[in-house]
Amino acid sequence: MGTLIGMQTEGPAGSMDGGRHRRKGPRTRGGTRFSERTRLPVPFLLVLATVAVAEAVVLMVGARSSPPPAPAGVLALGLLVGIALPLALMAVHTVVVVRGEELQLSLPPFWRRRIRLDGIASVEVRDVSPLRDAGGYGLRFRGHGRVALVMRRGPAVEVRTVTGETYLVGTVRPQLLLAALDS
Repeated sequence: MGTLIGMQTEGPAGSMDGGRHRRKGPRTRGGTRFSERTRLPVPFLLVLATVAVAEAVVLMVGARSSPPPAPAGVLALGLLVGIALPLALMAVHTVVVVRGEELQLSLPPFWRRRIRLDGIASVEVRDVSPLRDAGGYGLRFRGHGRVALVMRRGPAVEVRTVTGETYLVGTVRPQLLLAALDS
């Protein structure tokens, strides 16, 4: 079975805590019982930052050379693909929240799902590899009502609904998520 895992996480207050997690007990302000934001692993972020910086250097050198090494359209495409795309990927994160009577899953601003707690048939903690169990990192639609929201290798919670959908949710705190779903 698959599992989702987070790279860097933010605590309930939203501040980065370097992978360490703060606990505020089973419930926090506003009826939130669990909240976690997961980003890509640091090595991936370093690779993306290196690509963006290298592309910026290449474009700056190319723009100053005479004659220009490529038409303006090609340089603009290099700017978009080599700099903007890696920087945008660095901002990708998942959000998992248990608040009130629902589980909220999202990959902002692209996808969001709310699952009523009384619509959950079962939950199970699993260890997953994103490539093997989910088909890759991030949000994955695996067919037949199966969705994976995975950012890293490691623990995940598999949520099965009464309607037959299955959500594989990566988390660095699977036991806390499980407890929030069971309460």
